[in-house]
Amino acid sequence: MNCSEVLVEQARLTKAQNNATHVFVYQNLVKALPWMTPVREKLEDPSFWGFFLRKENATGADATGVLYHDTTSQPVSGDCGKGVQCGEYLWDVRGDGCEPSCMCARRCSWALTRHRLLPMRMASHSTGTVPC
Repeated sequence: MNCSEVLVEQARLTKAQNNATHVFVYQNLVKALPWMTPVREKLEDPSFWGFFLRKENATGADATGVLYHDTTSQPVSGDCGKGVQCGEYLWDVRGDGCEPSCMCARRCSWALTRHRLLPMRMASHSTGTVPC
């Protein structure tokens, strides 16, 4: 699954047609969608599970068993990655109870620099990139 890469390529192609066109790729900051590569990579790595809401009662040792997700309305089904059932996981944006204590700052930094901003850079006629 490479939806994030496909979206960035589609935006790049749109921008290439007319450099004056404003183009962006929307990255959801409520739903953590595993068909987006950067999100799936975090869901597959237990050291990043503090980024996501957990189930009240874990039912396994992988993301599917530990992290809350909804599978009722989604564009794909089955597995989206190693131990990651396709579904809509949720970012934990509460900012309290982060373990370890650096998790909140780490999550915020990643969300703003990797998830939201870097994938949206588009070619510009003057500098080659549009700065974040």
